[in-house]
Amino acid sequence: MLGKLLAGRYGLARTFWLFGVLGGALFGLPIDLLAAAGREHLAVVAILLAITWAVVVLIAVWRASRLYRGPVIWGLLARCVFVLGTLWLVRDLVVAIA
Repeated sequence: MLGKLLAGRYGLARTFWLFGVLGGALFGLPIDLLAAAGREHLAVVAILLAITWAVVVLIAVWRASRLYRGPVIWGLLARCVFVLGTLWLVRDLVVAIA
């Protein structure tokens, strides 16, 4: 499954929405709950896991967008969203550590 995901063979829409958006949300909720509960050290671990997942999904979205045969704009927008999202996670990590 991971190999297929990294190769971009799930298709752009599924990779973006299922693995990216839904997968990212599944990481985001625990991070927020841990931070709100004052467990910053666990939130940092969760952010590191989320960054790892974001990099995997970024690679997958990038490759899926190259395989995508629909309008070019969707591939470009998907790439932009995941680059910005990954940068946002890195910012969260810096804020959590500081």
